[in-house]
Amino acid sequence: MTLSIESARTTIAARNDELRAVLHVLPKPVQNTSDSGAPLAGVPYVLKDVWDTAGIPTTGGSFRHRERVPSESSRIYVALQKTGAALLGKSNLCDMAFSMESDNHIFGPVRNPIDPSRTAGGSTGGGAAAVASGMAAFDWGTDFGGSIRLPAAFCGIVGLRLSAKTWSVDREHFPRISERFWSFCGMGPLAGDVATARRVVEALSAELGRRESADVDPSRVFLYAP
Repeated sequence: MTLSIESARTTIAARNDELRAVLHVLPKPVQNTSDSGAPLAGVPYVLKDVWDTAGIPTTGGSFRHRERVPSESSRIYVALQKTGAALLGKSNLCDMAFSMESDNHIFGPVRNPIDPSRTAGGSTGGGAAAVASGMAAFDWGTDFGGSIRLPAAFCGIVGLRLSAKTWSVDREHFPRISERFWSFCGMGPLAGDVATARRVVEALSAELGRRESADVDPSRVFLYAP
């Protein structure tokens, strides 16, 4: 995880109009600099535009909510601020975060940095494109039916969907998800390599992870050997 804030911001300025990876680029990084020993101090990141960030637009990729600026922050953003990571912007996604391709009427479709004629996937396509192109060291996405895993695969990076039981999204997601579907939605990092993804998860585990094991019925576990 050697990407600097300056390098990431330079790449955003140079390539974001082409790739449309960052939906809301911040004029300057937002970070907690009071603790130089924080686990992610100075690490540049973008945050999927489904996590509320007080004073910073959170639209869910929806044109109808393009002027929405929440007054309170989500748990994930509060936790990330405690780690010392530097927020550079909110990453692009599909309208209302519910498609396998990241496209909306605010900024348009996210392009794949490996081949801009192709999609970066969805719904966390902006985060995947940002990481793959060097605009950010990581993003923290959500995944209902592949929204972390698909963009990560499309862009050649690492995406990890954590257990919804131990890393619960609950009502944190915008647009809000009915309680009936909370167990279907997971969260997790998108990063350039496994070591970075692990470092981010470990940094956030004290704030967000619930140390409990999932209930597994051994009789329902099947081993597959090709």
